[in-house]
Amino acid sequence: MTPEARLDRLERIAKLFARAGARARSEINEKLNILIDTQIRTDEKFAMLADSHAIVDEKLAMLAEAQAFTDQKLAMLAESQALTDRKLAGLAEAQALSDRKLAGLAEAQALSDRKLAKLIEIIRKDRNGNRSARNN
Repeated sequence: MTPEARLDRLERIAKLFARAGARARSEINEKLNILIDTQIRTDEKFAMLADSHAIVDEKLAMLAEAQAFTDQKLAMLAESQALTDRKLAGLAEAQALSDRKLAGLAEAQALSDRKLAKLIEIIRKDRNGNRSARNN
C-alpha cells in the first residue's frame, strides 16, 4: 500500500471516528435534554404536590378545630342533660309528694262528706222531731 493510500485510509477512519463521536455527542445531548425536561416536570409536580399538601394540612387543622368545638358543645350538652335529669328526678319526687298529699286530702274530703252527711241527718231528725213535738 502506498503512503498516499494509507493516508487516505487513515483520513476515512478519522472521518468515521469524527462522525461517530459527533453522533454520540448528539445522542448524549438528546438524552441529557430528555433527562433535564423530565427533571423539570418532576420538580413542578413535586411543587404542586407540596402545595396540595399545604392545603390538606390547612383543611385538617380546620377540621381538628371544628372537632374540638363539637367536642366542647357535646360536653356542654352532656352537662345540660345531667342537670335536666336531676331536675326531672326532683320533679318526680315533688309529683309523688303531691300525689300523696292529694290522696290524704281526698280521704279528708271523704271523711268530711261523711260527717256532713251525719250532721245533716241529725239536723233532719231534730227538725222532724221538733215539728212532731210542736204539732202535738
